[in-house]
Amino acid sequence: MMRWTPFERAMHWFTAINFLILGFSGVLLLYGKHFIKPVAPEAVWGSIIYAAKVSHNYLGPLFVLDCFVCW
Repeated sequence: MMRWTPFERAMHWFTAINFLILGFSGVLLLYGKHFIKPVAPEAVWGSIIYAAKVSHNYLGPLFVLDCFVCW
């Protein structure tokens, strides 16, 4: 007997991975300049913060929609 459908499992893992990416990018955007910027070269810091900003901006609305779908 199957407890969860394949769609429900996929939505669970999509939500979990999205949550982790959003949490990590949010912490980087909020506190990264205090902890990572002093030790990282300027080009590396720029790449990291740009990737965090883009991923946060694009995955945030998907996370909200996903939470409404799973509700």
